[in-house]
Amino acid sequence: MDFWHCHKPAVPNDSENCHTAGASKGYAAANKLSAEPGVGFINLSYFLLAEKDCSGLTVGTVDEQAGGWRLMKWSLSVIPEDGAAQQMFPEDAFVAAQLLALVDSQAVKKFIIHCDDDAQGLFMWVFNADLRYCSSLRGPTPRRAMKVFYGYHNAMDLRAKQTLSIEELQVPLDVLETVRDSLTRSTSLLPPSARAFQQWRVGLLERFDLASRTKANG
Repeated sequence: MDFWHCHKPAVPNDSENCHTAGASKGYAAANKLSAEPGVGFINLSYFLLAEKDCSGLTVGTVDEQAGGWRLMKWSLSVIPEDGAAQQMFPEDAFVAAQLLALVDSQAVKKFIIHCDDDAQGLFMWVFNADLRYCSSLRGPTPRRAMKVFYGYHNAMDLRAKQTLSIEELQVPLDVLETVRDSLTRSTSLLPPSARAFQQWRVGLLERFDLASRTKANG
């Protein structure tokens, strides 16, 4: 759950208000996030905007539940300051951020990453959430990453077979393919003896690291 409290919220004594207190405080089941003109919601992987704020352009994807548009961060470029060049950030860094958030909030380290129920997805185990490594193939500065064990499986089959707690992360197909390719390339960076563990492949999933990126760009 996204909200919890350690005691019963203070409500008036009359029974009618007791039943409606949750709705008035914003955490009842009927409450939901809705896009509002002039207000932007910032998620780990997207911005949620009202259609009016998109200037009539066809951008992002429709969020029917919130009544707005999702602008995926990996599809956007930013200009950090006047005169600076545009910057874009890789999809795998945003996927890593989502996994880290789930590790922290749900206390799980195994994930199914897929684009739909029937497609072959990634079964991933976050073994080390934060490490730095160097490789002559990745530039002169240390890079920040997650060490993960991974394999390719059908999402529905994994749900049926797994008895341990597993979280799911649904992403667009192009993002899933990018993460697959990135993991495959990272596995080739490891010594041959460290590229597999039992039935798992071993890889590195890049994390966003402003300090390393600044040094590399400088």
